[in-house]
Formats: sequence, structure tokens, C-alpha cells
Amino acid sequence: DGGTRWIQSQWEVKAAPDGRPERAVGVVLDDTEIFELAQSLSAAHAQLKLALDLGHIAIWRHDFATDNVHYNSGAQHVLNVAADREDIPVAELRAQVHPDDRERADASIREALASDRPSDLEARFADGQGGWRTLLTRRVVERAADGRPLAFVGVALDVTAQARERERLSEQMRRM
Repeated sequence: DGGTRWIQSQWEVKAAPDGRPERAVGVVLDDTEIFELAQSLSAAHAQLKLALDLGHIAIWRHDFATDNVHYNSGAQHVLNVAADREDIPVAELRAQVHPDDRERADASIREALASDRPSDLEARFADGQGGWRTLLTRRVVERAADGRPLAFVGVALDVTAQARERERLSEQMRRM
């Protein structure tokens, strides 16, 4: 049909008793379908990464075995973590939660562990400049085949602007 095929071959030259090449023995595989699937997955991955970057969406995984949180590049902005780090201890991340929001954060953790449904939390986190940013996080428990919890997997969005607007409107309503 005029299209391109992706072919993989492996072969070996067999020699005659006198040492001269006599024949080639091998196999040829058509990898076109696998190659095209890999290309489409690569394109989908690039689109997803772009969407996450544009939306400043942090994707994270809290590994219970190591008690560390692993995250994507979006977390550098959202969670205020250094670009050169691959993970962050949970205790260090928890220290960034506003003291008034820690009990709600703990309740969200307990809620997630008690079910297989996602658990949402809106809480203030230190912004690294002496202020606070409001993050909306959603987590779900990743479980082993036997039901044992292995990790939290989640996302985080910076909703500081929306939280400030709610506060402003609430203050206006209170004054009215």
C-alpha cells in the first residue's frame, strides 16, 4: 500500500566445511504495530504532560514503605519543592501545612485509608516566602492484591486565588 513497515531481523551466516560463507539463517519480525503503538503512547504522554504543566497540576505518590512523597515536575510550583529533588519526606511536607489545617489533613488521611474512594482536602501550605497558598488535594489509596495499603496516589492544585475570592465575598456579605 506504499506505507512503511518497521522490520527487525536477526541472522547468522553459516560457513561451509572449508570456512566459506554458505548460507544465512535468521528470522524477520514485523514490528510495525508495536512501533506505531509506542508512537501513539508517546504522543498521548506528551499531551498529558502539556496539560499538567499548563494547569500547574502536581501528581504525587506517598510510598508507605519509605514514607516519602514522589512527585512530577508540576509539584515544584504547586508544593514548593526544589527542582533537583526526586522525593520529599512526608514529615517535611506535613510541616508545610498550616497549623490550623493539620487536623483536617489528618482526618482526610484517615478517611482515605478507610475506603477505596478518593478523599479531598483544601488546606493552606507554606509558599516559601512567608505566606500561605491554598491547595486542593485529592488522594486515593493504592492497595496490594491482599488489600494492604501501599501508598496514597494523588493530585494537588493551587486554588489560592479562588480561596481569596471566597474570603473577599464572605467579608462583603458579612458587612452587608
